[in-house]
Amino acid sequence: MTSSGVWHLIQWLHYVALALWIGGITFVSAVAAPAAHRSMVSKAVAGELVAKILKRLNGIELACCVILLATSFSSLSFVTTNETGLWYLILSIFSMGILAFYYSFHLTPRMESLKEKIPTLDTLSSNHAARAEFDRLHQLYVKLMSLNLTVGLLVLYGSVVVLK
Repeated sequence: MTSSGVWHLIQWLHYVALALWIGGITFVSAVAAPAAHRSMVSKAVAGELVAKILKRLNGIELACCVILLATSFSSLSFVTTNETGLWYLILSIFSMGILAFYYSFHLTPRMESLKEKIPTLDTLSSNHAARAEFDRLHQLYVKLMSLNLTVGLLVLYGSVVVLK
């Protein structure tokens, strides 16, 4: 494969991984989660469904992070005019990976542990200690995932500028 063929493959993999990550977050937060919570009788059942979807998405996010870091580091030998911009992209992608790792392997297990202690979210008042803690962790999860979406959109813009 010629060097331009390798460069095009690197760019293609980079954009596919970025599209899957950004698109996955957007789909779950704008389509799947709201639809599940609106259409199911029980909030607890809807939450279980969304939790299973998020677990799969978290795996995809981490795989995309590895691909994005690999393609970004591979781009160092091709990008000569904006190397500083590429290092900012790498730092941003690494930050997204840390956030995804944190909410996948720290927040999710804590929320699952709380759900085991709670008979059902549908019957508990929001004043219950375990429910309040679950709600707090859930809000943090949503904020961190939203931050990842925002940084991902910035990475997309930066990729278009730097990897041209």
